Amino acid sequence: MIIAIWNTIEIYLLIAQDFEEIRKYLKIDEWVVWGGSFGSTIALNYCMLFPESCTALLLRGIYLDTKDELSQVYSRRAFEDDERKLAQFDMLYDVAQKELERDNGNEEEPEQLDPNDYQRLMQVYEEMILRGDKHAIWTWHSFENNLMEDRPEMQQDPNLIMADKFPEAQSVAFFETRLWLHGSFEDPSDLLARVDQLDDIPIFICQGVYDNVCPVQNAWSLVEALKGVHHRHRLSDDPGFLQAYFVDANHEDTDPVMETCLKNIMNEFLDLYSD
Repeated sequence: MIIAIWNTIEIYLLIAQDFEEIRKYLKIDEWVVWGGSFGSTIALNYCMLFPESCTALLLRGIYLDTKDELSQVYSRRAFEDDERKLAQFDMLYDVAQKELERDNGNEEEPEQLDPNDYQRLMQVYEEMILRGDKHAIWTWHSFENNLMEDRPEMQQDPNLIMADKFPEAQSVAFFETRLWLHGSFEDPSDLLARVDQLDDIPIFICQGVYDNVCPVQNAWSLVEALKGVHHRHRLSDDPGFLQAYFVDANHEDTDPVMETCLKNIMNEFLDLYSD
């Protein structure tokens, strides 16, 4: 039963092996690997396991699958300087707190959820999501959407479920809560400790400094780790080849500034290999 397999390292290995089988089936000698947000996690892991299959690695919105990153998104203190996003978090928190009060039964003192205890918050949401609580699923989904989207017309009302978006919301909420609880806390993938496995793959990074879903600190950590292992690539004598851009953008790849950055790194890659 697939629901029982939540060892992060095992899951990432299975995903990487799937991509490698696709590459072989398509008879591609090596390819450019591109990943954004959680896709950056998958892309990094794939390139670490199969560096000989990768021509280059292009990344956006770095996510390294660590507890610290979860604390930057699912704790109240992360949004104390942003009134709009703090209000979004408080709505997320309130649903979890009310759930604990309902489960309290006849006890006089219900559990008071610490708004900065991101692990406990996710545990409460996991329980609600697994039993199919539509309001909890939609609240989780709309919270993430509203962190990513600065455009008012793209904001979602956590109290108004959009039927056409709900299947995606349910899938993502289920996947995220279970993977992070049973992965990041129990079997961390420890990507930063494995960057030496990236071999000589040229790496290009675009990171938005206003990204609240994959905060900028994570990209800095990755860049510093890559520099620490003297990352190089086979078409350059530069012993520390790495192109990383920190731009005035949020999480979405549709942000105009991020779009420009992504186009630029693709052109840089093409220039690198045009000779």
